[in-house]
Amino acid sequence: MEKMDENPSFVMPQFPAANSPQRSSVTLPSSVSRKKVGLKKGHSLMDWIRLGRSGKDLTGVGNRILEVTEEELARHKVEDDAWMAIRGKVYNITPYLDFHPGGIDELMRGAGKDGTELFDEVHRWVNVESMLEKCYIGRLKTDQKLSRKGSNSSVKSNISSRLLVAPSINVSAKEELNKKPPSYEWTQTESSIIVTIYTRWNEMRTEYIVIDRNEKDLKIMAFIKRNNKYQIHIVLEEYVTSDYKVKLKDSSTAEIQFKKQEPAVSWTSFGEPNEQHDIYLQKINLERIQRDCHVDSIVQLTHNTKLLRILLPDGFLMNAPMGYHVRLYHTIEDVEVFRQYTLVLPSLLPSRMDSSVDNGRVIYLMIKIYEDGTLTEWIDKLTTGNPVKLSMYEGDFKLDKLINCTHLIMFAAGTGFTPMIQLIHYALTSEDCSIRLVNLLCFYRTEEDIIWREDLDKLSAQFERFCVKYVLSEPSSNWAGTSGHINEELVRRYLPPASSLVDEKMLICACGPTPFTANAMRLARHQGYKDNCLHPFLS
Repeated sequence: MEKMDENPSFVMPQFPAANSPQRSSVTLPSSVSRKKVGLKKGHSLMDWIRLGRSGKDLTGVGNRILEVTEEELARHKVEDDAWMAIRGKVYNITPYLDFHPGGIDELMRGAGKDGTELFDEVHRWVNVESMLEKCYIGRLKTDQKLSRKGSNSSVKSNISSRLLVAPSINVSAKEELNKKPPSYEWTQTESSIIVTIYTRWNEMRTEYIVIDRNEKDLKIMAFIKRNNKYQIHIVLEEYVTSDYKVKLKDSSTAEIQFKKQEPAVSWTSFGEPNEQHDIYLQKINLERIQRDCHVDSIVQLTHNTKLLRILLPDGFLMNAPMGYHVRLYHTIEDVEVFRQYTLVLPSLLPSRMDSSVDNGRVIYLMIKIYEDGTLTEWIDKLTTGNPVKLSMYEGDFKLDKLINCTHLIMFAAGTGFTPMIQLIHYALTSEDCSIRLVNLLCFYRTEEDIIWREDLDKLSAQFERFCVKYVLSEPSSNWAGTSGHINEELVRRYLPPASSLVDEKMLICACGPTPFTANAMRLARHQGYKDNCLHPFLS
């Protein structure tokens, strides 16, 4: 597909220059430059797990539990005596240094201090409590007072673990929300229970409502603003079915309809309040509760990529916002690890959509199988009916960026294509969409690696405003398309300088291995684009 070559002036940008003062809101974490190092023989993840189970003292303090002050922590900052605090717990990282995939120097950056933010930047996929449990020394004693509501910067250790980042709101909307917290009311008809939530936030969407019900125990969560949550938690008077309907009455009011299990019964009350009922929590941290789900079907997309349809638990409704991801958990030799996977659609073609996605009953994950992947060996063996554990969704993509743009440019490497799927679907099928041009540049190793090529080519033929280009780093001798890697010349061909725009409103997205995403963003910046035009999807 060489369609985009018809406009050679439409160039791809280079993203944030390393020394640019404008990197503030989309600055990539320090892990951008982080590379894996070659570990010594006998220092794999499995070797570390075996060492932890050997009975050897890895704490360095005789397996005693201590209360560690910040002053004491700061004394242990050399390679043969290194401690680190992560989420309020202090670990002796000395024995782990040689097992660290990022190298000793990278891990030592957090030695002698609170390394939570650093750890979350480069190692968010691992459950640190499982990984370093045998190195646990004790709690970190600090004078810092934590706010119950988390409204302080007290939760510094969890800065990068926000559950939901919704579109930013203006000052008047903030003032309105601060004056009066969210509330709810319930009514009933002969066959239904109707719950109305007044969020008092003018940018509410149905995706920000999550319902979790177990028998009569009902929890409704409404995620508001950046990372605030209004929660209803009640033990219902009678039973309802799992047939929920969520809609918006207006821009700030959500309505949820539950069907009564016994339609003829008139309820005398909604039920009995449970823990944390009718409560508004501000600046919450990432919810780490896991849900027991099941694999419903598996489709082989390429030689190493699969599409999994996963059934959510009965009573649970979650329709994730665009561009968001979930964590898939698995336990390997008593150590719990996870990987983050973007939620995708079953297809790019409207005729193959799955209504259960919109109803919040199933999710789709597109997963590449790596020979040495921490989880993918297990994922590759999954079959229909197998149980899997998933987290709540999380992410930071702002839908208003997509709604307000006229030109959408996407750079995707490998399965970095996954967050682009919903963007493409919205841009081409949404009735209220004003996007005039949608360009996708896909980077793969070989032609056999290209995901959904037939679907993409069909869309490109169907929609004049949609263009797709494939770039291969290891093409065969028969490949007639573009080859190479993302670079300044290629970007300039497909992304015009910002200074040349007249009425175009650009949105430039990138996803792939972290160095690829960083490079795409840097190149875009070289073309003059600023933070409000850019969105890097970071894994």
